[in-house]
Amino acid sequence: MNPGPESAPRPATRQLARRLTSILQNRFELFCLEMREERERVERAVFLVAGAILSLLLTGGTVTILAAIVLEDTARLWVLGGLAAAFALTACVCLSGLGRLRRDWNTLEETRRQLRLDREALERLLQ
Repeated sequence: MNPGPESAPRPATRQLARRLTSILQNRFELFCLEMREERERVERAVFLVAGAILSLLLTGGTVTILAAIVLEDTARLWVLGGLAAAFALTACVCLSGLGRLRRDWNTLEETRRQLRLDREALERLLQ
């Protein structure tokens, strides 16, 4: 019995299905890896921000108390005002840096790039 035309596409379909399954598995593994890296990056950023905030609060408090104790009455107000301005400037710089970090944050960049390449390859294959 000779195989009819209906049975000819089966090996190609199976091969395509195997390839698609392999691609999906690889992409899922890449996605999981990038999610793990993203979580670690977020944890590191939170830890660094918390440490910086705590250090700035302790430094600011110490400098303010030191200035209030050491300086004379006339200079004390000017120094405390200057310290308040410096703390406000530091807060603005930190907020600006966080905004820049948020703007440049690119989550799952490699996974998206690979999925885009897969889609383009599949479109070329199906044409």
